[in-house]
Amino acid sequence: MDPNPKPAWTKVTVGKTTRDVFQGEPQTGVIEPHRVGEWLKENLERAEVHLNRYFGDSHPDEYTYAGRHFEWFVARGSNAPGFSPDHFFAVNALSVNVPPSVIKNLFLKNSESWQLHECCAILHANSDIGLWNISEQHLAKFAELYDILRGEDGMGYVTTSKLLAARFPNIVPIRDSLVEVVLGLKNSVTWWDHIQRIVADRTTRDVLSEFPIENSDAEVGVLRRLDVILWMEARARNQDLLAASEANE
Repeated sequence: MDPNPKPAWTKVTVGKTTRDVFQGEPQTGVIEPHRVGEWLKENLERAEVHLNRYFGDSHPDEYTYAGRHFEWFVARGSNAPGFSPDHFFAVNALSVNVPPSVIKNLFLKNSESWQLHECCAILHANSDIGLWNISEQHLAKFAELYDILRGEDGMGYVTTSKLLAARFPNIVPIRDSLVEVVLGLKNSVTWWDHIQRIVADRTTRDVLSEFPIENSDAEVGVLRRLDVILWMEARARNQDLLAASEANE
């Protein structure tokens, strides 16, 4: 048996549950945030396999992830003056839902939310802005908007981050419990800081940007590529936990 099998994802059926199982060199533990760039360079093939499995729709076993549609909705809503239905559809593709009461409130506030307008204006005036080059002053505006959304009933930190990432995909990093675990940042109160330091490194951004994306509906930005790679890697490292969780659903 090959001790270092070529990395690949394969669909398997266990009872009534269908799972995506990673086959490749076992890796365990966490990837400390300051080592993410180094890990990417050491695992280029592995990272590319993660991206292709997530975004591709031509696999022999026809196993696909709903999240691969996220970019399509994000692109449709990119020119909206505030939040549009497409942003909520994008969040839904990532397996969370914004409560209907919050959606209604956000639509009612779209025309009067100066915080949202200010963030959109910053983005409009700086088309090449990203989390890696945004000023502290501008980033504070997005943090303020985050706090406002987070204060809405039913808006947890994961849903809030995914909604803001749908509207500002190059500035707001998606937050997910699996990625928290693989980075060793469970319950971190400085999530944006950690992700900002990762993508602040130009070499890391270049590596992320150079990965080919199979059958993508729209452009996939640096933050999203990082999120998907780490999410898939977290799944690869925690397959036993995932199997137990799915068996109890």
